[in-house]
Amino acid sequence: MARGGKGGGKKSSSGKKARAKAKVDRHWGQHVDDDEIRAAKYRKGRSRLLKQKEKNGGNRSDDKRSAIHDDGYHDVDGFARQRRLDDNVGINGSTTSSSSSGFSSDGDSDADMESSLSDNGVGGALDSLLSSIGGRDRKRGDSHRRNDVSVDAMDDDSDEDGVSTTLNQQEDEQMGSDEEDEDVVEVSSDEEELDSIDDDVDSGTTGTSSRGEDGFASRFNMAPLPESDDALAEAIAPLQKVRKVPCGTSHLDSSLEVMLSGPILDRLQATSPSGRDAGQTFTELSSGYYSNLRQVLTRNWKRINSKSLRLNVDANNDLGDRSGNVNQKKRLTSLQSTIYPSLSSYADLQLTAESRENRHDIHNLLALHVLNHVLTSRGRVQKHNKRMKELREREANEDAADSSGEAEVVADGVDEERWRDQGYTRPKVLIMLPTRGTALSFVQRMVSLMGESAHIDHLDRFQTEFSVGVDNGDDYDDNDNDNEEGNLAQRRRTVLQQKGADWNELFGEKVNDDDDFKLGISMTPNAARRTKRREKSGKGKDSSGGISVKFFSEFYRSDIILASPLALKMATSGDEDKDYDVDFLSSIEVCLVLHADVLLMQNWDHVTSCLNELNQQPTKTNETDFSRVRNYLLAGQAAYWKQLVFVSRLADPFIMSTFKRHAKSVGGRLKLRRKVPADEATVCDVLTRVRQVFQRVPCSIQTQGDDRLKYFGEKVLPQIVRLRQKHTLIYIPSYFDFVSLRNLLMKADTTASNFVSVTEYSRVSEVSRGRARFNQGRKAIMLYTGRAHFFLRHGIKGARHLILFGLPEHAEFYPELMNMLMEGASGESEVEVEAPSSCLA
Repeated sequence: MARGGKGGGKKSSSGKKARAKAKVDRHWGQHVDDDEIRAAKYRKGRSRLLKQKEKNGGNRSDDKRSAIHDDGYHDVDGFARQRRLDDNVGINGSTTSSSSSGFSSDGDSDADMESSLSDNGVGGALDSLLSSIGGRDRKRGDSHRRNDVSVDAMDDDSDEDGVSTTLNQQEDEQMGSDEEDEDVVEVSSDEEELDSIDDDVDSGTTGTSSRGEDGFASRFNMAPLPESDDALAEAIAPLQKVRKVPCGTSHLDSSLEVMLSGPILDRLQATSPSGRDAGQTFTELSSGYYSNLRQVLTRNWKRINSKSLRLNVDANNDLGDRSGNVNQKKRLTSLQSTIYPSLSSYADLQLTAESRENRHDIHNLLALHVLNHVLTSRGRVQKHNKRMKELREREANEDAADSSGEAEVVADGVDEERWRDQGYTRPKVLIMLPTRGTALSFVQRMVSLMGESAHIDHLDRFQTEFSVGVDNGDDYDDNDNDNEEGNLAQRRRTVLQQKGADWNELFGEKVNDDDDFKLGISMTPNAARRTKRREKSGKGKDSSGGISVKFFSEFYRSDIILASPLALKMATSGDEDKDYDVDFLSSIEVCLVLHADVLLMQNWDHVTSCLNELNQQPTKTNETDFSRVRNYLLAGQAAYWKQLVFVSRLADPFIMSTFKRHAKSVGGRLKLRRKVPADEATVCDVLTRVRQVFQRVPCSIQTQGDDRLKYFGEKVLPQIVRLRQKHTLIYIPSYFDFVSLRNLLMKADTTASNFVSVTEYSRVSEVSRGRARFNQGRKAIMLYTGRAHFFLRHGIKGARHLILFGLPEHAEFYPELMNMLMEGASGESEVEVEAPSSCLA
């Protein structure tokens, strides 16, 4: 029966060389004709059938039918039927097979993959990438450099090192042990079995016969975009133009404005002619995407989101029972149901309507999306590893005489495109946060969503490093012998309460406000060892929901990276003594920038610098299996498959311009902003009766700082000097403008020594001394920066005149500064009261 090689079952040396050459050509992207592939699979299947018939003696029809089902094509009709099946698969269509949902819903035929590779130049991009990293050691003898980039160095523990070095082997063992517990869809033929790998009906999802669209499959099963610049710009341009939602958003509060682009907008426009309410469409889309979540997340979601469902913030209360989300399935609030379809379809999100009331709604939804993305991606890698291992074992057990070497190599090439499920490196999600306290809050949401099914390593260390110690200030109240210390503690608590709830959530005594941190988190779904322990303890037998989580993992072995922009900038900055390494950011698929308004007060340049480093082509191989790298990464189009999410309390020009520059997702965009009615503006919170003058200064965007400084030096400062005006507080939002204004006052002879400065960089002693001199009238002018007020929230006493060099970024700062004038008017006797209070902005 042998057809290739001499001596019956033995293959010649020349045949081995030919097979090796063909394998190398296939591995590096050489195009193989589709007809040859199908013919080779037909010959291979028929050879296996004959072999099976010889083993069984040819006297059992059931064995013959089993062989046909196991080995695929057995006659010409079967080959023709498979060819017709392949021809029915489109670039964005769906197969005619019974598995209509899942990974092959957008068309995953081999012919389409081969055509997309040849049309878009993926092979050329790969050759360019390999040439740029050629000559470098594939084994990467620079593991010491990785340790510098990794998260805070872990102790040399033998058990931890064993887990990290044998990660892939552990995943294969875990998948093998969980095979019996998983609810895998059975198929009746080899061709359907191969399709089921791409469909990937996951045991961890809420799989039913009526599941909605799988956002993950639809996203990462698309063909690469055109390679030419003109065609690429033409394909992306419609996705970057957002429009208002058709038929309005009556299910939301009237102050919220939603603007969309991409597939979700197309679906809304399709239902708008019928006059259907957009809230119902959002609810149906959210339910469809929700049905594809993993079971371990849906089991805990309702409990975690119960408070948000009860309050339903930002919903239109006038609708009552007609509110599409509140009274139906109780899964998502009105705001969440509006955001979730775009979030699940991997559109870029600019959410500048965050408030203290809806922050839990937004962050809960983002944590759910991040976990579902990571667990789905890791689960598919595990299943593909298992399937590839089974195929390799089956190939190894077959007799070489039953099929030629050429047919084996070509048949492997058919399946290669189905295993492209990874990036250049493992990290998939990047979350940038301003402080350790905010990182602790977000990670706690993820831990709560995973519930008891998660086995977390180093959780105690994480809570110790990202939280603060217990405050023992209350003990002073019970100490009768130390009343003075008790009074100081009570006064401290009173001062902290006056700073506001928002400030205490970020910088209070009960949170860690350190802005230099980085954390890597690795996740392994279907953890076998965790499942066995749960079964022995009697807590449950559902192995599909077991998750093994490890905190403080190395970046290159992490799935999620949480870091502050400062720490990430320091980790990726190169110098003379350290290699420049940003390869671990080359395959980021989801990037969250949370509390963007706080990051704006820190250093926005760090944020833009980190975003510029995302999805760059790697400089080293990093032990990458290029046969499993997704095609769009090889084509250099990773930025168009990255989802960028900005969450902020305000719509600052820096935030919007950065989002516009880096938001390139093929899933479109969603912008959510809040329009403030006149009766709810913060100017209504001003309690003191002060004449407020708003002066318009002609200027351009490029020269606005210089123009304002010139106007102040020519018009405002001479009046202050002429009137000998004291107790004048000058608020400066930008630190750069503060430096320019300080230099201007120092050059003037009349004001060179008659002002004090309070900045975020001033020492505590300097601030105390300057505030006292200003309150006493010994210094006529105080320069007060916006960042100092944001981080410290000083109450400036003695101020009677307020000059705003620019409007504050945060709207609530305006009434806070204005109300300081009321305290100055009713202050001590040193304060002069001849001139009335004034405000100039």
